[in-house]
This record gives sequence, structure tokens and C-alpha cells, in this order.
Amino acid sequence: MGGPNGAVAALRRRLDMLETIGDTEPLFSDDATAEAAAIIEGARGQDDDRARALATAGQLYWRRRLTALADDEVNLHAAMVLFLLPYRHDRTLVPETLWDALAGFDERNVEFSVVSQGIPELCTALGEVVGAGPDALAWLARVFGAAAAMTPAAHPKRPLLTGWLAVVHDRRGEKEHAAALAEEAVPGLLADTAADGWLLSLVGQVIRAHHGPRADPRLLASAVEVSREAERRVADEARPSVLHNLSATLLTRYTARAACGDAGAVDDLVEALDRGREAVTTGTADRPSFLLHAAGYAGALGAWSDRTGDLEVLDEAEYVLRHGLSHAEEDDTQVPYAYFRLGEIAQRRGRDEEALSCYTTASRLLAAGDPLVPVLRDALEGLRAG
Repeated sequence: MGGPNGAVAALRRRLDMLETIGDTEPLFSDDATAEAAAIIEGARGQDDDRARALATAGQLYWRRRLTALADDEVNLHAAMVLFLLPYRHDRTLVPETLWDALAGFDERNVEFSVVSQGIPELCTALGEVVGAGPDALAWLARVFGAAAAMTPAAHPKRPLLTGWLAVVHDRRGEKEHAAALAEEAVPGLLADTAADGWLLSLVGQVIRAHHGPRADPRLLASAVEVSREAERRVADEARPSVLHNLSATLLTRYTARAACGDAGAVDDLVEALDRGREAVTTGTADRPSFLLHAAGYAGALGAWSDRTGDLEVLDEAEYVLRHGLSHAEEDDTQVPYAYFRLGEIAQRRGRDEEALSCYTTASRLLAAGDPLVPVLRDALEGLRAG
């Protein structure tokens, strides 16, 4: 390719061919992405030709946007990010139809892009925003999406972008798309020894939560593998949550294996109990997410009770849940899940009135549209019918 200058020349030839023969297929090749990426990398903090080089790279994504059959926010965002500096340097370098939009384009979009920083640094900075609300998630989908579109498929750090994209789409409710991205990201994340353990844990949860116990065993194995690797890599305040996620993944696979009569399924259950217990006992009950971890551990103890007939383990489950509830904030979204688990415990003990009370409390506290709503409805109907 001959470095950034060679990449500029190669991409210009590609764009000229589009004008000459109208063939759009070369626009979407990974070679074209690699040429644009070389331009972007070479232009970082560089000389006077930077504006013209970035304008050439921007033309690739703008042409991709124009070629798309439907709205294409990702390629449009990538084009705008690349065009902003050329627009400010000499607006004739960019399409006139974008001048008004570029005049109001937020500089933050360039700051948080591969134009300004490397992929690991970008992911570290953006990963801190993932827990924000719907507007932030919509912005992150564009930002991560554009960064992934601007990164060649073989780039060793691309799985970081794909993994975070999976998490963002999952939190936006786009579960199927999120799961596909997560599955794509797993091999690269496992191969990248510098990849953040918290990201690995989140990616494992995207796969587990979407597919559930009925998943292809290969997918559950992948979710367990990436969740175990996450646990090996994390040693900070994220550790309880990573342990909880590993326990949940193992419990899901246990359910799947037990349903098939797999005698080895109990190994997953034992490990889920160990990891769940560690998640609960690491730190204090007033830390964030304790109640979530308590509910997860109680679920694993309930599964053990169902398998063995041992009702005494339910004492521990109830203690952990009530201990968590005593320290929970009023607006803790996990409170209804804790009451749901308490209802399950009461039902296992044959205390139907107590179970009904717990389920009713959980139902009253749940937000509309929560995935637990239909589960609770079925539980309540079953009790009332009985």
C-alpha cells in the first residue's frame, strides 16, 4: 500500500473507478476499509496534508452511505467524523450537501473516534458511558459502529469494538443483533491478552441472556469460556459482578445439560454455587449490585435444593436475600427480583400464602415491560389455581 500516501492514492483510484464505471462493490471491500484506516492512522497529529487525506477517507464512507438502500447512520457518522477537519480547513474538500450539518457537528464525535485515538483508549473512555440512559446508548451505537466500520476485519483490536457494540445493542433491546456481535467478538477477545475482563464478562452475558438454556451447546460453551476468562483477568471492584455473571452462565448451562440427562451437569451447578457464594461474600452488603448477586446466588441454591431435595440450603438463600434487602435503597431495581426469589423459596417449602405475598410484592414493584413480569404472572396464576 506504500504507507499513508500510498493508501490515499489507492483509495482515490478506487473512488475514480466508481465514477467511471459505476461499480459500487469495491467500495464495501475490506481492502477499501484498510486503505482508509491507513490514511486515518497516518494522519493523526500530522502535517498540512492531513485535511485532504481525511477528506479522501471520508469520501469512502459518504459513498457507502449514498449507496445504502436504507438509512445508514453508521457510515454517515463515519463520514462526518472524517469530514469535520477538512470542512474547517477548506469546506470545498467535502460535499456541499453536508456543510450545514458539519457546521453544527459536535467536536466530541471526533474526539471519541479512531481519528483522534487508538482503539483500546477509545474503548476505555467510552466503556465508562455504557451504563447511561437511552440517548447516550444511541450515541454510543453510532460511535462504536462507526469505529468498527473504519477498522479492517483482521485488525487485532477490532473485537474490542465488536464486543462493546454487542453490549450497547443488548442494552438498547436489540438482542438478536447483540448476540451475533458477541459471538463474533469472542475468539478475538480471548486471543487478546490485554482485553478488559469486564468486557469479556459482559459479552458472555449477552450470549447467555439471549439464547438461554435452549441454546446450541456450542454457544453456551463459548459463553462459559469467555466468562471464566473474565474471572481470571479481573481483580478489582468489578470482581463480584464478574463472579456473579460466571455463576449465572454456569447455572444456565447446568439447566440445559440437566434437561438432556447429562450426568456431568452437576459440575456446572457446583461451580455456579461456588462462584455465586464468592460474589456475595466479596465486600459488604451495602455495595452496589449486592442484591443482584444475592438473588443470583439464591437461584443457584434453589437449583441445588431441587436437585438434591435438601431444603436446609434454602435457609442460607433466605438469609442472604433478607440481608441484602435490609441494606437496599428504595429505588434498587433488584428489590422485586429478591422478593421473587423469596417467593420461590416459600413455594419450595410448601408455604403458598407466603409465596403469594412475596410474588405479589415483586409484581407491584416491577417496572412495566420487565422480563420478569410474565414469569411472575405465571407463578401467581399457578398458586391461585392450586
